[in-house]
Amino acid sequence: MISCPSCGSSVSEDKFLRQHFSDIVKVEYKLYHCRSCDLEFWVPLVFIKSIYENEIIEEYSLWHQGEELILSDNHTTFINYLSHQNLIPPKKILDVGCGSGSFIKYLEKMGFEVWGIDIDSKSINVAKNKLYLKNVYNFSIDEFLDYAIQNNLKFDIITFFEVLEHQSDPVKFLNKISKLLADGGVIAGSVPNRDRLFAEFTRKINTKSDYDFPPHHFLWFSKKSLKFLLDKVGFEPEIFPVRVEKYMSAERILRYLETIGMKFGKYNFLKSLILLILRPVSFVIRSVYNISGGLGIMFVGRLKV
Repeated sequence: MISCPSCGSSVSEDKFLRQHFSDIVKVEYKLYHCRSCDLEFWVPLVFIKSIYENEIIEEYSLWHQGEELILSDNHTTFINYLSHQNLIPPKKILDVGCGSGSFIKYLEKMGFEVWGIDIDSKSINVAKNKLYLKNVYNFSIDEFLDYAIQNNLKFDIITFFEVLEHQSDPVKFLNKISKLLADGGVIAGSVPNRDRLFAEFTRKINTKSDYDFPPHHFLWFSKKSLKFLLDKVGFEPEIFPVRVEKYMSAERILRYLETIGMKFGKYNFLKSLILLILRPVSFVIRSVYNISGGLGIMFVGRLKV
């Protein structure tokens, strides 16, 4: 029997949904569905740190070069949330999985005291040397928790965008997050929506990096399974969709077409013409995604009293 990493329920080992062989680590994975909490998870659940610095995934390569230093859709969704809540500076914020630091740099300019950690040392170097962020560390959550205890650190807000789906033990991860929260503190983050429109299509055509598969993504969340997990660990979560804006921009679509093999060369006129055609297409795609529930699922919550 296989144990669900969220609720602990048993799943029959031969009742897997699909298989996936990773060319990155030469391991075959099996996908299981837990009927108790609705989580889909891949086995073996073995976290491999090295894949985050090997640049097989395009976004990591761009972060290491100091490019793509822009806010993503989940970041802007959270900032819009901040503006409607009593979460105004000065507050101490920790971003777990901060990457090259563009999000916390923006928050720093808003007046927040920002901290960030990431297991990718190359991204942390960009955060320090290009964005001049001070409190950013190449730490795992375990290492930073030890550091925080030694230095009596607590945080008013802890964010972890597109991080939870990478965890081999999400309950343990969230318990450590809760230990870093100040009284009345808030968590916020996002995960990919496994039920998003065209999910299976994009998984099939994006074979270069296997972005949505292990050893990168171990957990596939629905709104139900995400809410269950957060509630189990002791949070009162608010769940809502991430609006699609920048992710499906014409420029991102063009770059994506190039990554899957379409060549446009260095002809600026041709690229400008293609972008002109793609802009109305981009608007329609974004509108359809937003109507259908978005690409990602956002969560915000406080610990239960």
